[in-house]
Amino acid sequence: MTVNTQKLREAAEAFKQACEEGLFETEFGTWQALSHEFDQQVSHTVVIALLDEIDALRAELQARQWMPIETAPHETLVVLGWHDENGVFKQEIALASAGTRYPGGGSDMWWHGNATHWMPLPPDPPKGETA
Repeated sequence: MTVNTQKLREAAEAFKQACEEGLFETEFGTWQALSHEFDQQVSHTVVIALLDEIDALRAELQARQWMPIETAPHETLVVLGWHDENGVFKQEIALASAGTRYPGGGSDMWWHGNATHWMPLPPDPPKGETA
């Protein structure tokens, strides 16, 4: 389900403004119309869809965070990062380790020698699209 967030936002803003202005106390018809419009936009289905979208976006954001190198997967290209001797942050795309992998996901050796953190590569862009 795709939620029209702009229409939902407009209904919520109108409802909020009506409450702040006290329209519900003096103009029952206006309150009723705004309440009905808001109710039309908000249902359990809409709320569930929005919560699902929030959860998916949070998972995607979490997957794009820098993680300790000890948790990096092996045999998968990832983005590796570290600060050089001058404090400049460096990155490279490489395999995280050629060492021994332990049950907790850690490793004892990284062939690139410098990485302290890693993150997954972003997904490939759709074919045929240009920047």
